[in-house]
Amino acid sequence: MKKVIIDTNFLLIPEKFRIDIFYEISLLVPCCEIIIMKGTFRELKGLKKDRNAANIALKILEKFRPKYTVYEDHNDENDENYRTLDDNILNLATDDSFIVCTDDKELKRKLKERNVETITLKHKSRIDFG
Repeated sequence: MKKVIIDTNFLLIPEKFRIDIFYEISLLVPCCEIIIMKGTFRELKGLKKDRNAANIALKILEKFRPKYTVYEDHNDENDENYRTLDDNILNLATDDSFIVCTDDKELKRKLKERNVETITLKHKSRIDFG
């Protein structure tokens, strides 16, 4: 079964572009496990620039709670094993059983170097494999 990690910026897509990312992911990758990193919640709560989109993302995550797994990470700056959220995603997505949903150009580049599939926003109207 494929595992799909959703990055923080990808969770802003529903508010910004009116795309149901959970539905679209289910069409692209049927029978997958959706993963949200614990640090993603902290990032969403701390966003200032896209505050409205972040609040809606948190509400969507609350609504769809049974449909995803939360992975513990070392994204707390007080944790002695602290890593950035992107580093945690890169460390988790280690083989071809993982797909990462992100719109972060740098993260996409690093994932491509490791041959990890990505799903990204296309033409501001849909999501697809990147």
